[in-house]
Amino acid sequence: MRLIDYLKWPAASVFSIKMTKKVLKEIQSDVKQDLLDSIEKMTWTGSLKPQHLQIPAFINEEFCYDEVVFIEVELREKAAADRVARLLQKAIPYPLVLGFIYQKEFCFQLAEKTIHQQQKDKRKVNQDKFLFSEWMDAEKLSEQQKNYLTNLSLDKVGGTHLKEYFDKLMNHIHDENRQDQLALLALEKKAITIKNEYARERNAAKKAELHTQARALAEQMKALKSRLNYN
Repeated sequence: MRLIDYLKWPAASVFSIKMTKKVLKEIQSDVKQDLLDSIEKMTWTGSLKPQHLQIPAFINEEFCYDEVVFIEVELREKAAADRVARLLQKAIPYPLVLGFIYQKEFCFQLAEKTIHQQQKDKRKVNQDKFLFSEWMDAEKLSEQQKNYLTNLSLDKVGGTHLKEYFDKLMNHIHDENRQDQLALLALEKKAITIKNEYARERNAAKKAELHTQARALAEQMKALKSRLNYN
């Protein structure tokens, strides 16, 4: 299953065009070779336009949403996703949905772009709205993840114009990230409490138990940070 299939775009907007890494060199001549080496392959899999949805584009002095593009990227290195996303979001002059694949895992990435006033054919990426979904194992999806993916479909997201559709798609990812952020804060507070208890405790058995709890919390926080794409 291709990642674009989760969005359930109309058939007329879905295709498959291989993109060579040479394109990235043409877009940004000083792109690092190690970044190019981290990419297995790239495929342009869709372009959603007003005629596909019978809804209008959205264009004003700040935004230009006349087409939404989907590109699927297979990675050799999972950790390269953020750098690759920043390169592509900066380089592709359209609202862009990225689908990343690493082995059996996948995730989505979106970013808001405003019009570059000096160069109208370019967009400026809003770093405050540069969002990743969590990484998901295609063979071990939880019920929550299955529900999340179902809600990515076009008929669930909706929108009266292309920008509203894209914004709603971004909000879906933001809401998911917000839940993880709250969970991370709760774990960090609990970790501080355990650390303080450990410092005060004199019983060796109790200290060992607190140490085990602290390690388990550290693993949970590491997993959440990975999902949130923290460094």
